[in-house]
This record gives sequence, structure tokens and C-alpha cells, in this order.
Amino acid sequence: MKHWGLLLASIMFAVGVRAADTIAALPLEKDAPESITSLGQIEQIAKNTQRQFWRLVPPAGDDLLYIHPDRIVRAVGWDSEEWPDGFLKQMTAEMGTAGLSRSMYPFYRLTVVETRTGEMVYYNSYDQEVWRTAAPLGYNEYLFAFECYGVDSLSDLTAQQKVFGRSSNIGTEILLLPSIFMESYEEDVALEAQALAITASMGMAMMSAPAEVTNLMLAIGTESNEVEVGVYFPSEYTNPVDVFVSTSLLDWDWAIFTNISSVGISEFVWTPDTT
Repeated sequence: MKHWGLLLASIMFAVGVRAADTIAALPLEKDAPESITSLGQIEQIAKNTQRQFWRLVPPAGDDLLYIHPDRIVRAVGWDSEEWPDGFLKQMTAEMGTAGLSRSMYPFYRLTVVETRTGEMVYYNSYDQEVWRTAAPLGYNEYLFAFECYGVDSLSDLTAQQKVFGRSSNIGTEILLLPSIFMESYEEDVALEAQALAITASMGMAMMSAPAEVTNLMLAIGTESNEVEVGVYFPSEYTNPVDVFVSTSLLDWDWAIFTNISSVGISEFVWTPDTT
């Protein structure tokens, strides 16, 4: 596991003060019966993630580790007596706003990694180990491979299947929010979704609506009078078209050369009088 520190650092925030970070308004856990109140529930989420993603990990070496960001805000009850002694004291919050909202929330990141020997290791948002549980009896990190490929022993797996088949290749990053903040967070998520929907609809309306044209300006520089200018504009444009001329573009005292009505036309070609 010598590459763990580098891999985790690329996914989690650097060590430092957690304040005023903006966290996207991530979706809430769907159909959650209650708040998470134990490490057993956290471990089950990690196991489900392993089962879902283990075959997607590319074969890149024996020390491969993929940390999957859960990207779901889950309610947590820190007041539960099921948390192990000393665990809560090591958890750290990232104070941040939820998307467009200015309300501040304490988000807790918990990363769960399975070692090659079957222990489940828990890290807080500072990449500090906060807990470790023992491997279950009869632990086999190739259990998923056995189930998928229909074999009973490690010798029946190919080298590539062994790389793909390890449950310890996949870790999970979980984002927790104390349950007392969930109602407010839900409102902020709904408001942001509504604001984004309005913005998107306005953008579509602006794209489909004809552009409002009030003034057109075109400057052409030439060293002689041999120039022909084509002017094109929307058919709904009805303002008069004024053509100004000057012997120097740096001279702001331009004189009006001609005035053309744009009613009933959408283009014209103008050639200066060289006589």
C-alpha cells in the first residue's frame, strides 16, 4: 500500500484549515430510512461500492487503488452511542456553502479502504487514520472474482482476473452531514436546482429569440477611393443607415456621406463617389 498517500492526496483536500470551501449542491441519499449511526453502516456502503465498481478498475499494477467519491450527501447522527470510543473526536468538518447558498454547513468526509489482509481502515478529511476494524474470519479479497468467474480457488484465476478481482482495489469516499442540518440543506438544493432550471430556460429563450439590432457601425480603411462596401442586416432592422467618411481614422470629425433607408431591404452595396 505504499502508493496510498499519493492516491488519496489526489482526491482529498490538502491538509489545512477547513473554512469557506464551496461544495456543490450534491444530491441527497435517496429513500434513506434513517441517519447513519454506526461504522457498520459505513462499511456496508463501502462494500456496496466495491461490488459495483471493482471490475471497472484498469489493471495497472499490484498496488492499484481506486478511491470512488460517493458524491451523495448522507445524513449522520453523531449522537448515536454505536460509534466506537474515540472515533468522533478524530472526525473533522469542512465548513462550506452548498452550491449557490450562503448558508454554512459542516461536511464530514470519511474514506474507507480495505487492506490486502482484509482490515477496513477509515480516514478523515485530513488523511488521518481514525479507525481500523479487523478482517472477518475466512477473509478472501478475491471473493468478487470467485463469484463473477464461477471459480473456487485462486489458482483458477488468470493473472488479469486477479488484478481485476481484488475487492481491496476500491476504496470509498463518503460525505456526511449531521441530520440536524438536512432539512435546511434540502431546501438549498431545491432552490439551486430551481435557479439552474430558470437560467437554462432563459438561455434557451435567448438563443431562440431574434437578436434586437439598434445600431450598426462599420469602419473601412483604404489608401484610395477604390473600395466597395457591402452592408447586411436583419430584415426587421428599420433604422436609417448612415455612412460617414473621413480622410483619417484618427480624425473624429467624420462627415456624413449618405443616408440610406433600411425599410424593405436587408442589404446594400455602397461605393464612394470618386468624382
